[in-house]
Amino acid sequence: MPPPLQALFTAAVYAVRGAFDPAALVWTQLGLSLLAGGLVYWLLARWHGVAAALCGLAIWMLYPEFIYWVATPMTEANYLVLLLLVLALLAAWCDRRATGWALAAAAALGIANLQRPNGLGWGLAVAAFALWRLRGDERRWLQATIFAAAPFLVLLPWLARNVLVTGDPVLVSSNGGVLLYAVNHPGYDPLVWPDYGVYPAAEWHAQPILDRFNSAEFDGRRTYYQLSKLYAREVRAYVLAEPLHFLRNYVIKLWQRFALVPRVLAEVDPWLGERTAALLYHGLTLLGLAGLIGRRREWRNPRHVLLAISFGWFAAFAALMHWLGSGRMTITLRLFLMLFAAVFLGACLNGLTQKLASRPSR
Repeated sequence: MPPPLQALFTAAVYAVRGAFDPAALVWTQLGLSLLAGGLVYWLLARWHGVAAALCGLAIWMLYPEFIYWVATPMTEANYLVLLLLVLALLAAWCDRRATGWALAAAAALGIANLQRPNGLGWGLAVAAFALWRLRGDERRWLQATIFAAAPFLVLLPWLARNVLVTGDPVLVSSNGGVLLYAVNHPGYDPLVWPDYGVYPAAEWHAQPILDRFNSAEFDGRRTYYQLSKLYAREVRAYVLAEPLHFLRNYVIKLWQRFALVPRVLAEVDPWLGERTAALLYHGLTLLGLAGLIGRRREWRNPRHVLLAISFGWFAAFAALMHWLGSGRMTITLRLFLMLFAAVFLGACLNGLTQKLASRPSR
């Protein structure tokens, strides 16, 4: 069972169009992404000035990976839009520290989780940040609780529906355990099989689990959710039994999330070629990491700390899951790297402008 929001979005577009029309779906996603460009500009202009905002907007509009997913009727394009909305609401909360903004951001995060579950733990990370940000403020525990709990409350109607219809308490989607096991088990080596898309199922399908699932024990409740639970238990057992092997693989996968170049970069414009695609990809990575590290004064800025914590959550989640040659499991990292790269480029442009302005006229 997949997350419901993209299916609802697709049904709504087709209902308005009055026909099955994938092109209408893509055009609608394009419109939403163009509007999201306003969020990119507003977010960066509010925190780092016009130069950073213009750089971020240019990357959002021109970077090939973003273009590819906007033209693909899957979850990625709308998920990026929702993430930008959450970040914009978090920015407003970070500046004003009002409970209403905390509620709005947490609710938006809950809605985003119905598109993809990558951010399920993000609210907990923001809650920890809120306790630090609001130290000495009597609202700190209230707002931290909002960030921790409200995103899950948004999921309750979907959870209730799943229990009533299928009998399984599916919070967002039913395949989490299976996907976790695929790249978190004793026989997996990310150096041998870095791309889940070409990873043979025979390499990770656990026959004892499948035999148990097909036994009389699961008669009457043989659902994908139950199979996923069995795989999730195996993941827990593996982590506890072989923590060093798990950590070794995890570190390698984390590195690969930034080092491996998705195929779609070259697919957007074949004339780019593999070298140019790799240059664009690694260039954004290096600029983004430069903006993340930043200057010392940036780390005294709560806004920068919040963005860094958010990026850290999605990087940690991406390393836990598999990598796809399409880049769809790591596209969220490109969004954060885009914002950090814009901060770095904006600072460079501002510094250059100041230098030119300070030069004595002849």
